[in-house]
Amino acid sequence: MSISARRKWASSERIAVKVLEELGYKILAEHYPIIIEGVEVGEADLLVEDPNTGERYCVEVKAGKIDVSGLRQAYINAELLNVKPMVICKGFANRAAEKLADELKIKVIKLSNQFLVGSEELEVIVRSALEDIILKYIELLLSPTYKLKPEYYELVKAIITSNNIVEASRKLKLNIHEVAKMIGKLRNEGIIPKWATSFKSIKIALTLLYYKLFIDEKLSKLSGLIRSIEKMELR
Repeated sequence: MSISARRKWASSERIAVKVLEELGYKILAEHYPIIIEGVEVGEADLLVEDPNTGERYCVEVKAGKIDVSGLRQAYINAELLNVKPMVICKGFANRAAEKLADELKIKVIKLSNQFLVGSEELEVIVRSALEDIILKYIELLLSPTYKLKPEYYELVKAIITSNNIVEASRKLKLNIHEVAKMIGKLRNEGIIPKWATSFKSIKIALTLLYYKLFIDEKLSKLSGLIRSIEKMELR
């Protein structure tokens, strides 16, 4: 992504910061990493504090309307940081999202009359971001395939079939810290690329690895079959 595109992308967070400051919140951190057992499992757009109450919030900033999936992620991030969840957005995507926000007690600040990012800027930003992401995954596909140790099979399966680390932990019947530690081992062994820090990017990287291993296995069997046929024809 170019420098100008990065600046445009950051405009949504800058507006959110301004709004929060005007409401009296103290900005503690921006792009705050959520780290468990040395593994970054997510990122809070903003970490803020209400000076009047001392309560801290993990803030999720959305350029558009917030949906159920976004609310769940905001709630999980806040739980991992042991703070309260907050979302800044242009409203709810549907009634289900509004109901969930109320049920989970997520503080929602709606910017109904203001776009965080203009549509023309957003098109440029998204295109640049997608090009960077696609390039990274193409490089991952073309890189040598790492052999997966048998003890990692269940971990990989749980991750690629889950929406977040909490869900993966439940499937493995482990706590989040144990799963994060296992993810750290995969990264140290080069199975998960260094740039894959969020759960979603880790999930995609491991999904690609899973299918690469599957294809390699099929190709290996096919090559063996072809060699056997060739030997039979030579006899």
